Amino acid sequence: MTTFVALGDSITQGIGDPVGGAWRGWAVLLAKGLRDPSLHVLSRSCGACCADVERHQLARALALSPDAASVVVGFSDTLRVGFDPARHQPPGGRPRLTGRP
Repeated sequence: MTTFVALGDSITQGIGDPVGGAWRGWAVLLAKGLRDPSLHVLSRSCGACCADVERHQLARALALSPDAASVVVGFSDTLRVGFDPARHQPPGGRPRLTGRP
């Protein structure tokens, strides 16, 4: 089984992609291309910001020990008054879901 975790905002959640009375989204389409997928979409709400993903989704993603993960977030951040890209740089370089390089 391939565990795929999708972290992010409403784009990850599938808002704007209605199929069969629900939101589908790109993560579902990507998961279908994986061998024996187990998909976990951790997006909690529309309007999630980078800080929300770090605070509310990252620990849950790590707990699942995924084989693959995606992070699509930041659109909502740019819409906020006072948006400063420098504040959204990860400390210590690029974040990783595992200790593997």
